[in-house]
Amino acid sequence: MIRLRNELSPQELRDKSILIEHNLFGILQFQQALTAMFYLSYRNEVYTQLMIRQAMRAGKRVGVPVVCKDKKQLLICELHDLDNELHRGSFGILEPKPPFIHPLELAEIEVVILPGVAFDELGHRLGYGGGYYDRLLKQADNQLLIGLAYESQIASAIPTLSHDVRVDMVVTEQRVIHGTD
Repeated sequence: MIRLRNELSPQELRDKSILIEHNLFGILQFQQALTAMFYLSYRNEVYTQLMIRQAMRAGKRVGVPVVCKDKKQLLICELHDLDNELHRGSFGILEPKPPFIHPLELAEIEVVILPGVAFDELGHRLGYGGGYYDRLLKQADNQLLIGLAYESQIASAIPTLSHDVRVDMVVTEQRVIHGTD
């Protein structure tokens, strides 16, 4: 899946990410949410920076993750300025610089936007193996969990473990998949 994703050209990544953004912003629950957590895209993941700008322009509070490597967990921080508050942090992923860490509690977040290596139509997610999102989302209560993926990342089935957290929806450039039991 990573190889397939890495084979996408910069133009394909941009075009598909724009379609995914359109599909995401068409979801009523996302439109109504006042606070959303986004990941900051890395390498050839679905590009989220334009989505973050659009969400902020729409008046949403936006949280982004900061990796706490020593504790193997994610801290959610409110982002106010996409252009000036970020730097390359853990694993080379963009995250808020130390002076701009404004913690948000998961309970304050209504929608969580997640990356993944692959998803299936039941909402199972294959991450990168660190378990950071699974540990964070074990605490999720009423948050809507939405995975972003290219259609090529949708698998017929994802192997799961007991600690894996399913997403409620997966948004691709072609559709919105509602995870089902």
